[in-house]
Amino acid sequence: MALGKFGMSKNPLLLKKGKLNPVNAGQCAISVLTQQLEKERYYHCVEHTLNVVESVTRIGKAEGISNEEMLLLRIAAYYHDLGYIGNGENHEKVSCTYTQPTLRLFDLSDNQIEKICDLIMSTHMMQAPRNILECILSDADTDYLGRKDFVVWSRRLMNEWMAYSTISRKEEFYIKQVQFLQKHKYYTRTAIQTRELVKQQNLNYAKTLLP
Repeated sequence: MALGKFGMSKNPLLLKKGKLNPVNAGQCAISVLTQQLEKERYYHCVEHTLNVVESVTRIGKAEGISNEEMLLLRIAAYYHDLGYIGNGENHEKVSCTYTQPTLRLFDLSDNQIEKICDLIMSTHMMQAPRNILECILSDADTDYLGRKDFVVWSRRLMNEWMAYSTISRKEEFYIKQVQFLQKHKYYTRTAIQTRELVKQQNLNYAKTLLP
C-alpha cells in the first residue's frame, strides 16, 4: 500500500535505520509527529504520546512483563496516534498502515510487527483489551483520567474537538466527558491502585460542569 505523504522520499521515519530499540524506533515516530501534526491537535499531540510511553513503561514494570513485551509495548505507544496526522478518521488503522513498512526497517519479525499493530488497534475506545499488554496500553492511553492534571488535558481535548467540529458547544463536551468517565474502566492492578480514586474525584468535578 502506498504511504502517501509518509512516502520514502520525504518521510523521516523511513530514512532512519539501525538496530531497533525503543529509543531509536520512538524517535522516528516523534520526529514525524513533531513535523506533521496540525497545531490544532491540542490533545493528540507529541506530549500525549510521550505521556503514554511513560505510562506503559511504569505500568509494565509494575505488572512484571518481559523485556520483549516492554519493547513491543513501548513501540506501540510511540506509534499509536500517527493516524492523527490528517483528519483522524479510523486513526488506529491509519497508524498501522504507516507503521508496518517503517518497522520492517528495524529488523522486527513479521510476528512482532503484527503484535505491535494489534496493540495499536486495541486503543480503539469501543474495543475491550484481550491480554495484559492491551490492558496496559489501554490504561496508559487514558491515564490522565486519574491524574491531578485531568482538567488541563480535558480542556485540551475539548479545544481539539471544537477545532475539528466534533462538537459545537462546550456543553456537549461536558456531557460526553461525564458519560465517558462513568463507563471507563481501568484494567491493570497498577492503574486501579494508582488512578481509580482520583478518577472518581475527577468524575465528581466533571459533573459540576454539566449544563
